[in-house]
Amino acid sequence: MAECIGHIYLCGIVVYFTRNVVERVPFPLDGVAGFVHAKAKELTNAAVFTFVFMYYQKNLRDKLIYLGGRW
Repeated sequence: MAECIGHIYLCGIVVYFTRNVVERVPFPLDGVAGFVHAKAKELTNAAVFTFVFMYYQKNLRDKLIYLGGRW
């Protein structure tokens, strides 16, 4: 169980740093027709990235299924 919690914790750290790096990447169309890249909803939350990232964590999924079977 501690291994699953640690794995989820590390995934959260990766998602956090990735979101911060993506915010810092300059957008070439920033300011065109009044568009402000910093206000884009996709930058303020990382829900889609988190879902996709966690979906491909096969080892974590297998660990959770095994843990669920033992309970």
